Amino acid sequence: MSPLSGQKKRKLNTVIGKLLCAGVSQRETARVLGINVKTVVRKFRFLAQSAAARLEQQNLAAPKALEVEFDDLETFEHTKCKPLS
Repeated sequence: MSPLSGQKKRKLNTVIGKLLCAGVSQRETARVLGINVKTVVRKFRFLAQSAAARLEQQNLAAPKALEVEFDDLETFEHTKCKPLS
C-alpha cells in the first residue's frame, strides 16, 4: 500500500516541502497556497516521516565506519598582514 493513499492533495507535498525548506513559515505557506494551516501541518508531518524512513534505508544500505579521523587544525586570523598559523 502506498504511503500516499488517503491523501486528497498529493500534489501539494512537493510544493509545501520546498517552501518549508526555504524558510517560509507554516502559516505563510498556508496563506500563499490558499489552504488551511492544518493541511500544512499534516503534510509537514508526512514529509518528516517519509524523510526519516528514507534516511533509515540509506543508513542500512551504507557500511558502518570502521575508523574515524579527527583533524585538530586551528586557524585564527587577526589581521591580513600576519601569517596564518
